[in-house]
Amino acid sequence: MMTFFMARRGLTLTAAYVLVLMLSACAPVNPPPEKKSLFINQTDFHITELSHTVAAGKPTDTQAAVSGSLWLAMREGFKLPDLNSTAVTEQARRYASGRYHLQPTLDRASLYLFYIVQELRTRGMPTEIALIPLIESSYSPLQKGSVHHAGIWGIMPAAGKHLGLTQNAFKDERRDILRSTQGALDYLQEMYAMFGDWQLAIVAYNWGPGNVARAVAKAKSQNLAPTYANISLPKSVREYLVWVAAYKDIVMHPDNYGVTLPLLDNYPYFVVIDVTRDIDISVVLELAEISKEDFIKLNPSFNRPVIQSAADQKILLPYKQAEMFQNNLKGYTLPLTTWKQTGSTPPAAKKKK
Repeated sequence: MMTFFMARRGLTLTAAYVLVLMLSACAPVNPPPEKKSLFINQTDFHITELSHTVAAGKPTDTQAAVSGSLWLAMREGFKLPDLNSTAVTEQARRYASGRYHLQPTLDRASLYLFYIVQELRTRGMPTEIALIPLIESSYSPLQKGSVHHAGIWGIMPAAGKHLGLTQNAFKDERRDILRSTQGALDYLQEMYAMFGDWQLAIVAYNWGPGNVARAVAKAKSQNLAPTYANISLPKSVREYLVWVAAYKDIVMHPDNYGVTLPLLDNYPYFVVIDVTRDIDISVVLELAEISKEDFIKLNPSFNRPVIQSAADQKILLPYKQAEMFQNNLKGYTLPLTTWKQTGSTPPAAKKKK
């Protein structure tokens, strides 16, 4: 899990506090008609194309023809040195054996991978980092560990506080797909700046920068190069990179392990909508014509039946459901929220006939 120490400082979150909507995410979708604008603007809620996403547009014919093109993009971004092949192969076989429920885990990951891979590519980071949530949470954003880490990146409460992630009665941004990803990648970049080595940055993510700094200092005192191979590490910490490498080998050679990777086009799965007015989750479900289960998969951070408006408050919806939300909102005249703090159940809202 991600470990932070009080010596950590200077982290600046990259999420901008502006009233824009971002188009992002991960997995195959039917793209909008070619002549249809990606900009849908209304008084209260907006959808706007994410300008820095390199693959936010409609996929080319070549991209569409290549099944699993997101996996190809991920493979192209692999940068970490190879580890001991025997240990990696043995661990990969364990993951593929069924004991770790790899296939359902990969299916869950398909909702988020496009967004994460594009963020990594934009920042010039190794795309192996997208495999860390496989270890931390099996890509289950609602899973909470026995030591209170939460979200797909396995962030502890104190770590979330250092990252500026809101944790209150209404939401826990450690589970927020966008905010937790931005925070985790910011932290990893800080660790890379500290140690100058991506392997050590990932080790610090798991073990803490203080421990890694002491191990590096010890290696230098012994006239050893301060690398992952040379520094003294507990067995479980050293194995953390083996686990990452094992998942990497499965992505590189799925046939060797009898694994079927989900077919993922290099194209967004969800769009991001600014919430500029309080709105009940039940109303979002009705207007977007989406099930509660599917909504929670993309919006796992909310702890109450109401979503409070704020400059940085956002909800994620698949593209088609975002269109339905916008279209149904035009004819909706009832209050967007009737939820009360006492927990009373609001009357079911209906669209105007």
